[in-house]
Amino acid sequence: MAPSNVAIHAVRPKNLVLIYVESLEAGYADSRVFGGDLIAPLTALEASRFEAFPQVPGTGWTIAAIVATQCALPLKRVTVFDENTQGELVQSFLPRATCLGDILAGHGYRNVFMGGGSPLFAGKGKFLRAHSYHEVLGREDWLGQGVPERAMNGWGLFDGDLLHRARDKLGQLHAAGRPFNLTLLTVDSHEPGGHLSPACARRGHAGFAGVIRCAAADIAAFVDDVAARGYLRDTTIVILGDHLARHNPLSNQLERLPERLLFNAFVGENAPAPNRRQLVHFDFLPSILEFNGFTVEGGRLGLGYSGFNRHATGPPPHRLDELHASVLNRSETYRALWTAPPR
Repeated sequence: MAPSNVAIHAVRPKNLVLIYVESLEAGYADSRVFGGDLIAPLTALEASRFEAFPQVPGTGWTIAAIVATQCALPLKRVTVFDENTQGELVQSFLPRATCLGDILAGHGYRNVFMGGGSPLFAGKGKFLRAHSYHEVLGREDWLGQGVPERAMNGWGLFDGDLLHRARDKLGQLHAAGRPFNLTLLTVDSHEPGGHLSPACARRGHAGFAGVIRCAAADIAAFVDDVAARGYLRDTTIVILGDHLARHNPLSNQLERLPERLLFNAFVGENAPAPNRRQLVHFDFLPSILEFNGFTVEGGRLGLGYSGFNRHATGPPPHRLDELHASVLNRSETYRALWTAPPR
């Protein structure tokens, strides 16, 4: 269902904080495999969750996950270049798609993105700016603001430093009195070995497991701070692993899990319960909107089905099989989304 053709109404809209956590799998919480819950601070959050968040084709790397969750579409190759390079070289990134930022901006929201790494990589910044993000901040901005390169990891700002800056930005956005969407993207848990910050090391964390533990603690502390400020009265927080982990020092343990699933948590006061146990990346667009106080007519946007509220139509029973079989097939409708509209 093309989002531009669906009626979306703001009933009791709230501000949104959307946190993409690099390669965060739900399985890190399995004590039988890891000898303890590596992400205990996150699993302890009071939140609505979907038991099963599997990865489907067209979503398995960061820019693809951002596109899939914000536009309810897979990221597919439409040029001779690989999908990351494609994003850097195209003149306009999915210009005919209607995505989360576009919908929120249409309802008066200010959209802000903050990431540890460079917005240039894979065309992240190009995508975000094409879809109504008013401010896009990343590695180059942190360097320009005086953060020394020696205080960063290979990608950019360590997660703890990013979240510290996000606290300040959140306070500014909230004080402005205009609805907002603050989107964050972490980097410390990136393969192959992760990036243990000096601050995490000082707290006794070590190794890749320490990176995961520290990231979970820092994100949970950020959520607690939002709650302590009283912001949850008018703000929701959505946390998700962007894609399954690729090879890292804990891969052997992850492979022992009966099913590889991604972490997700929807945090907010008087939060609605999920209407089913499973969601995929494409479902986040309508689900975030309905969790955030909007109604989506029919509960469908793009390839996504809302995970909240009651709707006449839900995902078909063999949906995962169908997605694996066909979602990456050639589609002229999909290719048309990459055609720049006439000026």
